[in-house]
Amino acid sequence: MGFLFIAVIYILLNAYLALRLGLALSFVFSQRFRRRVKWIAYGIVTILSLVMMLGLITKISIFSVISAVWMGIFVNLLLVILLFDLVRLILKCFFKNEHIRKIGSVVYRVGILILPLLFSLYGFINAATVTVTTYDLTVDKPLQPLKIVMISDLHLGAVGAESNLDDWVEAINQEEPDVVLIAGDLIDSDFDKIKYPLSAEKLLASIKARYGVYACLGNHDSGETYGKMLAFFERAEITVLRDSYQVIDDRFVLIGRYDISPIGSTYLDGKRQDTKAFLDSLHVYDLPTFVMDHNPKDVMAYDSRVDLVLSGHTHKGQVFPGNLVTDLLYPVDYGLHQQNEDSPYVVVSSGIFGWGMPMKTSGHSEIVVINIESSLTEQ
Repeated sequence: MGFLFIAVIYILLNAYLALRLGLALSFVFSQRFRRRVKWIAYGIVTILSLVMMLGLITKISIFSVISAVWMGIFVNLLLVILLFDLVRLILKCFFKNEHIRKIGSVVYRVGILILPLLFSLYGFINAATVTVTTYDLTVDKPLQPLKIVMISDLHLGAVGAESNLDDWVEAINQEEPDVVLIAGDLIDSDFDKIKYPLSAEKLLASIKARYGVYACLGNHDSGETYGKMLAFFERAEITVLRDSYQVIDDRFVLIGRYDISPIGSTYLDGKRQDTKAFLDSLHVYDLPTFVMDHNPKDVMAYDSRVDLVLSGHTHKGQVFPGNLVTDLLYPVDYGLHQQNEDSPYVVVSSGIFGWGMPMKTSGHSEIVVINIESSLTEQ
């Protein structure tokens, strides 16, 4: 029933978009060709919409690529057309001057043809461009200066992710980190969608960090190919912490959590514990303690025993106005946050890539650099 409802909404939205695009495109042509142009627009939107559905339910590469690209353009088209329709309705209600209405009609038709393309172009370029975000933090425990590079949401297997992996690794290595932490969603739900897994393994294994590379699982690091994912992480020399911890060189503690809502409802080899019960079971808090927890929904459950919580998942909405939604859904949807002086720092990344479409009009594809020092003088 739920699928049928979504399908009906999707069909109606595509019909609405096709009608509006047909209207705008016909404005560019003479009266003689307008009817033909409208039908061409309807046909193109219909075909792309069908291909998008096929791309989501099949593993055929060409469908997946077209689906991912069209999904981003579709979102921007829909957003701009809805906004312009709202403005046009306001103009009709409050402005009776025919001259103003004609100007508004021209702006409407030109705007819905040009603005979505400009937004989409920016989104595709932005998603493929790595930015570095830096935070400088202090902890009230003895610690020599430590440089963490954190990334999240690689979504390997998604359209465009693999082609960017070498740039990501190069950018990480340029930072010369002490440790690299990956806060979940390394894989895009299905390991078999990765075209060149051996190449991806070698690239990930070439990350250079004094204490190595560690990760927690995200909601997309699960499903039927979960076993293949774990084997891939091991070959790529990534240590995955699954509701477990590791003491690193007697200097600090790393904790990795199972995701709060894995695709497929549960993990095959364990389940996420209640956060308070999990923290109570550990006795290592005399050292600086850092947690990787993919979904920031539960970050406020961590107390003063933890110094830093690292999350991803939200993508900062990925496509505007998605950031307005994530800001409402999560206690922290992006950036650095500390509830009070007794609470841990929380850093939520917008991710190094996106989900579904290789586009970001909200947030950036970021690498997070966290420089941590102690506020205490070491003896």
